[in-house]
Amino acid sequence: MLSRLSQLRIFDVSNLKFPRLPSVEELVINEATSFMEGVVENMPCLKTLDIIMIKGLVVLPDQLNGLGALQKLHIQGCDDLEYFPEHVLEGLTSLRRLSISLCYNLKSLSKGVRYLTCLESLSIWYCPELVTLPSNMSQLTALRTVTIEGCSTLPYGLQCVPSLRTLHITTCRSTSLPDWLGDMTSLQKLEIWNCRELRSLPSSIQRLTNLSSLITRGCPYLEKRCRTETGEDWQYINHIPEIKLLSESTLCDKVDFAELFAVADLDCLHDAMNKLNSDSKKINPLQRVSHTHHSLQHNLCLCLQNIATLLGLIVVGLFRLRVFVITLYSVPGLVLNINACLHHALPREWNPYLVLFGFVQRSY
Repeated sequence: MLSRLSQLRIFDVSNLKFPRLPSVEELVINEATSFMEGVVENMPCLKTLDIIMIKGLVVLPDQLNGLGALQKLHIQGCDDLEYFPEHVLEGLTSLRRLSISLCYNLKSLSKGVRYLTCLESLSIWYCPELVTLPSNMSQLTALRTVTIEGCSTLPYGLQCVPSLRTLHITTCRSTSLPDWLGDMTSLQKLEIWNCRELRSLPSSIQRLTNLSSLITRGCPYLEKRCRTETGEDWQYINHIPEIKLLSESTLCDKVDFAELFAVADLDCLHDAMNKLNSDSKKINPLQRVSHTHHSLQHNLCLCLQNIATLLGLIVVGLFRLRVFVITLYSVPGLVLNINACLHHALPREWNPYLVLFGFVQRSY
C-alpha cells in the first residue's frame, strides 16, 4: 500500500524511519524537532516539498541535494535557518518554484542559485536579514516572477535577473524604492501593495520601457503622487499603458484566501478592518483561512462567524481547541483541518461538513 502513496504529511515526528516510497510526489514536514535523517532520500519522485517550523535547522540539509525531480520548495517559519549551502542547491536542477517565509535569521541564498536554471518563481516573505541576493542571479534566465513581502527594502541583486517579467512588492516598510529599479529593463508588470510608508517612485522607473502595467493597492502616498497629469510622479510613469491606483478600501474586495500565521496579537485584524472602513460581513468572497499560531484569540473566532462564504479552516498548534470550535457553531458546511492541537473532546452539538485530523494529541 505504501508503495502507491502519493502524498505524505509529517507532524512532530523525529525518530520515525521511512521505507522506500517511490510514488510520493508531495511531502509536508511540519513542526519536527529536527529534519529527519533519510526521509527524502527514499522518495526519488518527490516534486513538492514543504518544510515548516523545523527547530534547529541552521542550513538546508544535505539530503535535499538528491532531489533531482523536485519542482516546488516551500520553507516557512524556520527561525534558525541562516543560509542555503551551495552544494545542496546544486542538486535541485528541476526546481521551478521557491518560496521562503518567516525565516527571520536567513542571511544568504549562496551562489548555488546558479544551479537553479529552471527556476521560474521566487517568493520571499518576512525574511528581514536577507537584504542581498547572490551576485550571480544573472544566470537565472528562466526566472519570470518575484514576490517580496514584509521586507525593509528590496534585496540588492534583484536587478541582475535578466528575464524578470513580474515583480510584486507587498508590505514593504521602506519610504523609498532603490534607484536600481530602473535597471530591470525586462520588467512588464509591477504591483505594489500595502506599502503605507512608501513616499514616491524613483525617477529611474521611466527607463522601464517594457513596463505595461503598474498597480498599487493601499499605498496612500503613491495614490496621490501617481494621479494622471496632476501627480508629482506622473512624469515618470506616463509611458505605462495600464495604471491602476487602488485605495485601502479595495484591499478586501476580491479576497478568496486569507492565511494568518505568526500573528502575535490578533486584535490587529479588527483594527485593520476599521481602517478599511469595512467589517467582516462585507468580506463575502473569503472562503479559506489558514492560521498557524498558538495564541488564537476569541476576536478572530467572532470575525469568522460573520463570513458567510467561509468553506475551509486550517488550524495548527492550538491549545484550547474546544473553546475555539464552540464559537464556530454558526458556520455551516465548514471543512475543518486540525493539526498539532491539544484537545479533551469536541462538542457533540457541532456538526461541520468534514473534519480532517492530522496530529491531534489528547489532553487531560
